[in-house]
Amino acid sequence: MTGPPRPPAAPAQRYAVGLRVLSALLAGRVLYRLIHLATTVLLLPAWGADRYGRYAAAMATFSWLIAVVFTGPEKTVLKLVPRASRTGPAVVRALLAVLWWLPLPVAAGFGLALLAGAGGNLPLYLGVAAMLLASGCTLLLIGLHRSAGRLRSDSTSFLVMSAGQLVLFGLAAADRLEPAGYVAAVTGMQVAINLALTVTLDRPSLAILRRRRFLRRLAWTALLLAGTDLFLYLASAVLFGVLAGSAHAGQLGRLYALSVVWTAGVTMLLYVLRVYAPRTSLRLAGRAGAAGRDRAARLATVVAAGNAIWLAGAGTVVWLGGLAAVSAATGQVLVWAGLLATRAPAVALLLWASYLLENTDATAPRVVGLAAVAGLAGAVAVGLPAVPALGGVGVILALAVGDLGYAAVVAARGRRRRHRVAARLPDDDMSINSDIDDLTG
Repeated sequence: MTGPPRPPAAPAQRYAVGLRVLSALLAGRVLYRLIHLATTVLLLPAWGADRYGRYAAAMATFSWLIAVVFTGPEKTVLKLVPRASRTGPAVVRALLAVLWWLPLPVAAGFGLALLAGAGGNLPLYLGVAAMLLASGCTLLLIGLHRSAGRLRSDSTSFLVMSAGQLVLFGLAAADRLEPAGYVAAVTGMQVAINLALTVTLDRPSLAILRRRRFLRRLAWTALLLAGTDLFLYLASAVLFGVLAGSAHAGQLGRLYALSVVWTAGVTMLLYVLRVYAPRTSLRLAGRAGAAGRDRAARLATVVAAGNAIWLAGAGTVVWLGGLAAVSAATGQVLVWAGLLATRAPAVALLLWASYLLENTDATAPRVVGLAAVAGLAGAVAVGLPAVPALGGVGVILALAVGDLGYAAVVAARGRRRRHRVAARLPDDDMSINSDIDDLTG
């Protein structure tokens, strides 16, 4: 593709992450996760069942907002900015112009509802929505700093949030903050952090809005790249909903508690992969993307075969009555933990395959999106009859079927197009037009 001289990509050394840096980043995240988990649980005795129940219901209603706000855009930025010397900074400046104020309209509605003395749960629901929007914006802004090679902002932000969380929990435990006041304080803290992250990165600008075609492709790519995470969270949400409406609803609390630990492990793995995403994006640019797609397809093939074998073995035991027949609460938890533990290697390999694919070429987002749809459809199709019949065991089996469907699509589509893509993309595919092509093709 012809055009003006192509500026070089950012050097890979800029995004190098050593063991010491990774340990510091993980320490900040783990500390915050532990504090957030502990304070969330301890708010129950502090507020009582009624007040905490209304807060928990609002949180469950809007928990998806965080993933929608930051997952796809962060992956897109971490992939594009290191490759695109011209387009990348414009994308960052546009996001900066939007992110710090995105929660403000909802927060303003929350404030008006409080001032007007609105009854019911409306003020709390508006406040929780604003709080989670602000939290999602914080995560994306931290990702923007990582895309610029600024890793210190990550651990610093999470240390500040950890300290703030402890202070606000102390006020709530002392009965100085009702749920609405607690939500308002957390939202204010997140907005302040977002403003600090914005002004220390770059100058906000919406000049990229003039490039309508590029903007549409950017938004579409972000939506598709969110597919892996949305598949994981939506599949679990739907299956837990089915479990709640079944005769096995009594298992939901124990399975949810176990899934919190499982989800924490998955989240940490996803985070580590994203820390290295800018460097991986540079390594898999141009012709190298074909090798990345090939490796992703081979990994997905292993995952699909492993899930098929696992499902055959677990299904046989279920058929013989050895898993779902366990009635004691402790026994059920042990069965679920064993099933999840034996699935862990396949899940880790699937996330690795998806990660490699996402950071390759122009067609990768479409494959990820298609795989996510196939995985979600498979999990729901199996879960609708399996969960009412088998309870928590049915949830885990249905999730494994979803992983199998996801892996099968990545294995098939990754192998099918890699040679054609390799022939099309030059090694130094960094021009402004190529940046657009490198989003979605």
